[in-house]
Amino acid sequence: MVSEASPPLISRDTQPAGLCILQTCSFFSFGGGIQRHINDLSTSLTAHGHRVIKAGAPGKTSAPEDGSLFLPLQFDRVSDHTANGQLDLVTRLYWLARSARTLRKALKAHEVDIIHAHETAPLLTARLASLGMGIPIVMTYHGSSPGRLDSVARACRKQADLTICPSETVMQSLLERQVGQDKARVMLLGVRPNPPADPSAAAALRRDLLGEDGTHLVLSLSRLDHQKGLDAMIEVARRVRQDLPGLRIVVGGEGVLRGQVEAWAEEAGVSDIIRFPGVISDVATYLAASDLYMLTSRWEALPISIVEAFRAGLPVIATDCGGVRELVDSDVGRLCAVDDLDALSQALRDLCTDRTEYDRLSANATARGAEDRFSPAHVHSGFEKLYRQLAGQG
Repeated sequence: MVSEASPPLISRDTQPAGLCILQTCSFFSFGGGIQRHINDLSTSLTAHGHRVIKAGAPGKTSAPEDGSLFLPLQFDRVSDHTANGQLDLVTRLYWLARSARTLRKALKAHEVDIIHAHETAPLLTARLASLGMGIPIVMTYHGSSPGRLDSVARACRKQADLTICPSETVMQSLLERQVGQDKARVMLLGVRPNPPADPSAAAALRRDLLGEDGTHLVLSLSRLDHQKGLDAMIEVARRVRQDLPGLRIVVGGEGVLRGQVEAWAEEAGVSDIIRFPGVISDVATYLAASDLYMLTSRWEALPISIVEAFRAGLPVIATDCGGVRELVDSDVGRLCAVDDLDALSQALRDLCTDRTEYDRLSANATARGAEDRFSPAHVHSGFEKLYRQLAGQG
């Protein structure tokens, strides 16, 4: 890990020819979709001879295995929204100045060609750090609460040379807020293939999660916070348990609502059929052990987990927010309005009782997951081409 006070020097003479690309996000301690996208893209870029530096709040992903360097910067203390509540303006300005100063040293030391920010706090810091240096700055908007849309659009207009979004639907919300069409582009997220699951391990996990009386296993990979609508999922479990006594739900993830969601499940009388095991490391085995995938989010951009579920042949029940509608329809599952408890409950009943429909959706989900639009090679080559164009090489 690189010290904030003294960024490491890299000699161009010892590195493959290519660009030097800075990838930034607020929290590298979270293993969510943003971090996975950055890590997978960085691996591809490094394999094609480019140098990658990652910058953000450090955590378990702070020792990259893809040949990139990591620069610890407290973008989480610059942000106007944090996991632990709001920071006062003076504190945020202090960390903005401190982070920008450290980042400027790194930009000069490594002769960075492109800055790619994945959230607004890194975007603002990068713009301040690179003043007068002529380094193009790209911003990818991965979605946020509706209340932040105006501030995100303003940051994109003022600070980014190009705004990217993985969803046509979400991009439209930025265009409606005066983000220029000529400085906006939709680029999907490459989703690496699911690793093969050991059938015996998946069968053993399924037996454990279903118990003696379980018949249908629903998986959700969701951070435990308001965005993911877990209060709605718990209420749906309460509504359907009499009709589906064999239903079991597993929610893999951690977050600020850890204690709260368990209390909600207890109060709803469903703590025996819904589990919160924390972060799941062996996602492929859980997918192979499950029957359905469910996402009750209140906002999203383009959830990687849905594509992974498709590739495991799982029909998906999801809420119609952001770019989810670009993934889920009646051919691969059920798309329900946000917080529509009646529709979500009925979707569960239908897909757990109609085997013919389930088999149709499962086959279609497998086919959709294999579409080229999710291919890492296809998506990452598009990013590499874009970077070269912005750097004047294309």
